[in-house]
Amino acid sequence: MHEASRLGQFLRRALPAVLLGAPGAAVGAQVPDPTRGPTAAPDSAPALLGTSAIDGTVADPAGRVLSAAVVTVHGLPVTDLTTGRGFFEVRGLPGGPRRFTVRRVGFEPVTFDLDLPERATVHLQVTLRPSVVMLNTVVVDGETRSLGLVRSGFYDRVVRQSQGYFYPPEEMERRQLTTLATLLTEIPGLHIEHRNNEAIALGRGVGTGRCELNLWVDGAPARAARAPLDHLAPAYLVRAVEVYPSASVVPVEYVLQNNLCGAIVVWTRGVVR
Repeated sequence: MHEASRLGQFLRRALPAVLLGAPGAAVGAQVPDPTRGPTAAPDSAPALLGTSAIDGTVADPAGRVLSAAVVTVHGLPVTDLTTGRGFFEVRGLPGGPRRFTVRRVGFEPVTFDLDLPERATVHLQVTLRPSVVMLNTVVVDGETRSLGLVRSGFYDRVVRQSQGYFYPPEEMERRQLTTLATLLTEIPGLHIEHRNNEAIALGRGVGTGRCELNLWVDGAPARAARAPLDHLAPAYLVRAVEVYPSASVVPVEYVLQNNLCGAIVVWTRGVVR
């Protein structure tokens, strides 16, 4: 009886060592000491023991496969990276509803939900669209065209009428003129004559003499076809000017009956905005 008691004590001491060497046990594993209570769970992620899986390819809208795309499973510590052929595979997932996200640098991420069946693999084809890059506002330093002048054909005549003289809004703004006559004195073949303290514009006539230029305001003939320049419009209201010094260079839209002289066309703030 005493010998049986000793044999039982020996077996109780030897039992943990026997289990340590049991098939499938990890080498170096430690058997928990029942006297210390339950062992705290390690910080590492738990192994996935599910029977569901997903696999597939990731490509762009043109069908070009995308490598290095990251596939993640929401709520689970598992990811996969697509291969050079765009292939990915995630196994050992628990069945049921799961949310997935696929992302890659330079593309908009895609998030989708799947209800994973047990003991089955869901095959997918994921398309990622290139992300839209929002650039800062680019300020272009150039000419801003007046819509009113575009409609009037002003800019077309600048190109078409090589012998005309054109003063667009930005030029008029720069000059800050007090009288229209000041602008016209610099045009070759044009002469400013003063009569009763009024400036009159004279150009080259059909013959050898001079003639008074026809005057237009905002695309219409002035009330007096020939009148003092300052009667057309106050200088501060003048936003653009076209000058045709002789009858031979006046465009057809500004030719009056019995046209024998050139023309001055003034555009005011009412048209030029």
